[in-house]
Amino acid sequence: MKFMLSLSISFLFCISAFAMSNTEKYAIDINEQIPDVKTLHKEYMAKNSDYNRHFSVRWDMPDEFDTEFKNTYRMLADDERHLSSLSEDEIYKMLKKMPKELYPYIGPYLHTLPQLSGRILDMPGIKETKNKFPQNIAERFKDIENIEYASPYLYIDIMPEDLIAKLEKEEYSVAINPEYRTLRRWNIEPEFWKKVAKKTPLRDYAIGKNKSNKDSGTRHYVMTENTPISGADIKAFADSLDNLRDFNTQNRADLISTTYLIADWEEQHGAEKDFYLYKQIANPCHSMVRNIKWSNKTLDFQKIIGKSGFGLDDWATICEKTIKAYRRANLNTATAIMLYGMKNREYLRYYEVSGLSTDELHSLKNLLEAAVEMYNAPKQDVEAVKPYMNLLYKTIPEKNSYYLGSPLIIP
Repeated sequence: MKFMLSLSISFLFCISAFAMSNTEKYAIDINEQIPDVKTLHKEYMAKNSDYNRHFSVRWDMPDEFDTEFKNTYRMLADDERHLSSLSEDEIYKMLKKMPKELYPYIGPYLHTLPQLSGRILDMPGIKETKNKFPQNIAERFKDIENIEYASPYLYIDIMPEDLIAKLEKEEYSVAINPEYRTLRRWNIEPEFWKKVAKKTPLRDYAIGKNKSNKDSGTRHYVMTENTPISGADIKAFADSLDNLRDFNTQNRADLISTTYLIADWEEQHGAEKDFYLYKQIANPCHSMVRNIKWSNKTLDFQKIIGKSGFGLDDWATICEKTIKAYRRANLNTATAIMLYGMKNREYLRYYEVSGLSTDELHSLKNLLEAAVEMYNAPKQDVEAVKPYMNLLYKTIPEKNSYYLGSPLIIP
């Protein structure tokens, strides 16, 4: 199972020139009327439970049993549940798309999970792996005594190196970590990269990194999308990130849960399934503030960013503009080549003939459009950021992490 997760990677590079028509499509309104979150949370939990309660078991324990003994066995009985059909569907699709060579290293572990039904466990190739140790393992493990008694959970770690190398060259897609659950990984043939590079004039796409000698400029306490950021704004934003470290750590789980609640609420009101994730990719900072408002943590958050002279809306806007300008200022030649390939729809044309379904192609199109918004920064913002690249490098949260409940992707 660990290998299935580790095979996935975000495919998120783009340029602002391709983004302008989609800005509104991926916008996030942080000043909307917030619904009754408690009620939405109860409805969401009931609808999205990992377990189908129809299979739950309840024991009537006699009174003479020791209380601890009774509670322990009741817990064990309640845990004999089946996965919901939705969760099982995802596992089934994942296995169908995976190379069959992986089955001997995954199947034995699946057979140890009581929650799975015959639909998974009786799949051709999975059924035959029950209680079987993989025949082909890495050379360095072959001389270990009693290696065949290792836990099935570890079988994925003893795959031979040549098989791992072979699988990494295959072209197939698999589901990604639930936190990035709609993103997928595609491997592309080297010849395709050469084709894109050959067609790509780099002029007008890469931005120089020569640092400006300008002073920090005016600190803007009322910020709009059309207000150029200054060095003073950037330094204040970096200062707020330092102050928010503990707040993010303490509230991370709650804010991520709120993200799924917001996504579900938007889908109930007409949004495409999982489309809110693309909006988060395009505008992570507005998503962060929206998470905070929905989680009823506005007061605590405002106390922290207020030390740096921010209100919620101004912080979200300066954060967004700074992050996008930072990405643009970090562009290198290789990234610029890929960006131009996306601008000319080379990637979409490639995948149109690669066997992806209509739904997968539509999701990929949305993903690329959202990723384009990641770089939608005006030149004056990029110039303002350049003298502070080192400061931002030290203070921006960990790359490609969930920060304040939103995926913060920093290539």
